[in-house]
Amino acid sequence: MKNNKYISMLLLALAALFWGIAFVAQDVVAEIPPMTVATVRWLIGAIFLLVLIPVCDRLQKNGRRLISGKKLDFNKSELVCGLITGVVLSLGFVLQQKGMNLGTSGGKAAFITALYVVLVPIYALFLKKRAK
Repeated sequence: MKNNKYISMLLLALAALFWGIAFVAQDVVAEIPPMTVATVRWLIGAIFLLVLIPVCDRLQKNGRRLISGKKLDFNKSELVCGLITGVVLSLGFVLQQKGMNLGTSGGKAAFITALYVVLVPIYALFLKKRAK
């Protein structure tokens, strides 16, 4: 159990590192059209997932596979929710990149984006939801 704690902390730090590096990269490519940047970013992500999914399928112990034979193991709800989430995430990224193209610095963009850490619990209070 103790190893899982250290692994989870390491993965969280790694996620924060990648998240921070992404803003530096966005700042560097601020002169490139936002849709071009988004397309390249999502293509890199898709290639990464094409490599990662088969590896994860082999490591799964619960019997479920994302790719089984020639068919995908998704139900309709997972597919629809995934598409909606992807569209919202893409729209947010493109709008953020457009703001950086118009002159907002990477630091300011990162600060505004990180406000979700504060705003989500506040929204939860208004919706009378508690974290579990």
